[in-house]
Amino acid sequence: MSFYILVPIESLPAISSQPLSSESSILTYEAEFINEVLNSSNIILSDHLLIECQADLFQLLEQQQQISSSSILTDRRWRLQLFIGYYTFIHSHIDFLFDMDAFTDKLFRFILNTLDFNTLIRSNINLLNESSLSKTNNNTKNFDQNEYHSVYKHLKSDVFYEIEQIIKLFTLSHEKFINYLFEQINQKKIIDENNQKIFYLLSIIFKEKHFNNFEEYQLLLSLLSQLICDDDYRKQTKKRKKNHLKKGIELKLIKEPISNRNLTIYFLLQSIRTITCIDQVEYLIDYIPLLLLCHSSKYTIIHQTSLLCLTSISNNLSSFLVSQSEYIIDSSLKKLETSSYDGYFILIEFIRLGNTQVINLPIMTHVIEQLLLDLSCLPQIESIELTFQFLNVFCQQVLDIVDKKKLKSTSISQQTKSLIDFTLNLQQQYTPENSSNEEINNNNNNDNDDDNEKKSDEHPWHKMLVSIVDVFQHFISHSNNHIRSYVLDAFPSLAHLLSTIDENLFLPLVHKLWPGLIHRLYDIDFNIRIRCLTTIQCLCNICSDFVDRRIRQDILPILIQHLENNRSISSSNKLEYRYMKCLLTNIGSILNAITVNINDIEKLVLILFQYLQVEGLALNAYEQLILLTEKYSDIIWLKLILHDENEYRKGYFDKMKVYKPEPMLTIDPKWKSNLLVCLNKC
Repeated sequence: MSFYILVPIESLPAISSQPLSSESSILTYEAEFINEVLNSSNIILSDHLLIECQADLFQLLEQQQQISSSSILTDRRWRLQLFIGYYTFIHSHIDFLFDMDAFTDKLFRFILNTLDFNTLIRSNINLLNESSLSKTNNNTKNFDQNEYHSVYKHLKSDVFYEIEQIIKLFTLSHEKFINYLFEQINQKKIIDENNQKIFYLLSIIFKEKHFNNFEEYQLLLSLLSQLICDDDYRKQTKKRKKNHLKKGIELKLIKEPISNRNLTIYFLLQSIRTITCIDQVEYLIDYIPLLLLCHSSKYTIIHQTSLLCLTSISNNLSSFLVSQSEYIIDSSLKKLETSSYDGYFILIEFIRLGNTQVINLPIMTHVIEQLLLDLSCLPQIESIELTFQFLNVFCQQVLDIVDKKKLKSTSISQQTKSLIDFTLNLQQQYTPENSSNEEINNNNNNDNDDDNEKKSDEHPWHKMLVSIVDVFQHFISHSNNHIRSYVLDAFPSLAHLLSTIDENLFLPLVHKLWPGLIHRLYDIDFNIRIRCLTTIQCLCNICSDFVDRRIRQDILPILIQHLENNRSISSSNKLEYRYMKCLLTNIGSILNAITVNINDIEKLVLILFQYLQVEGLALNAYEQLILLTEKYSDIIWLKLILHDENEYRKGYFDKMKVYKPEPMLTIDPKWKSNLLVCLNKC
């Protein structure tokens, strides 16, 4: 096809006076010439050339090329670049050459066909499905946006720059394309490949364009709330099962691949982030609770992307959440009234990210009172579990506040205590003796002052913590093992908090929970036994004197029994093996914290020697023996000498008629030599 173009001479690039020496220089000049022609605003095209361009562009858009393995990147990129060239060439005449509604629809289908998201998902399947996020490390200070972008840049389309150029060119003169994209969103089946591509296109468009349609913004938020409502599809499964039972039809539940769902949420979050008007409160009322809900996701991509959205709103996230606290708490409590678990997740992430600034809000006391009131009404099991998750995070945050105040008060008291004592001593030395009536009055005044001091010393959360203690006591022996597990998870945080605020409130709690703790060591669920060991170790660290006799009489015989009965355990029995590994990791610190009689410590040392012969648990047993050398080095040395078997000592002990140590053990030389080195240092 021959092109006849009338181009103003001043718009063309200047030709060098030097002769063209090579073919590469000719190609370079040709590229510059084409670029100048395409970017010229004064191009005059003949009618037959416009008609030919119209036919070629129409033919390009009509080609319904399906994405497949044969559709390689260079082919798709070439098609997009060809469209960019044609459109740039005739964009000023596009309204006269095409019906814009039909052209918009064809362009939309053309873009969808050139975006290959199947390959994108396959290439990043681990990134999309990763769920190894530790909730204990949710610290915004460690969040780096540059690191985030370096990780998730792989989720860009392989033709991103071509798509971006087309979108900018077309929306520059046809803003109705944005409305068309919103109309094409499939609201019935949200996890749809076309929806992913639409959200992707919207995130590109609104990087530079201002968005002011609140109804369409609410549409995106409603889609996000439907997608993020449950990470493991429990709600959808329950609803579908009920519908199928009513109809009497047995159908298999079809669940979308989690990678598709996570990619859809990722692009939807990115698009909402670009269109959110931070300066307008109405945009944030529903947006912030949804971001907190996304932050509770177990999938790393959703968790991190929601954190990016939050940090992009404000650098000081805690202060920002305080400013939005009324809307967040109101939204979460409304969800709780409708029996939605989302309200719990929002509250948990609210106090986790808001830290101590959020905990100090007066409205938080109302929130906790409401949650405790709901617990008294015996809610569903999931509600009880989530309430204890909330109490766990709450106690951790309150403990941070108390620790800071305690540090300040101790520093002040250390400075002033000596001065007070000095003045009191001076007063006793140099003041005359008072009459008996004056002494009585002074004593009464002192008693009143002491009562006032006790009242003033009572912590503002004292009554609330009493209620929380009662809740823990009630649910630690619940019939559901998940609830028992969450109670034990939250107990160390509560124990540290109570021991710091009021020891007189903490010790009765230990007394009340003790029978439940003993029974948990016999629990069928080994995960609960593991959490029970963690709780016992926590008590040893906080109040070893108070639990000394209790552990020695009630707990230690059970632990010795477990150690004796599971010496031949196999790693194939995963849960029980994990419990034994946890027991062998914590037994040393428990024994060092309490007083143990000689018979028990000798028995335990001998058991640990026997575990040195178990391949997978030998290292744990050796570490506990090293730990016990702090208090029981003599007993460990004696048992090692008596029970270590070799040919000479075996023959020697066989001849003895009175004492024969049993059992005789063959201890690995590396453990034996290291133990002896450590014992020699003691």
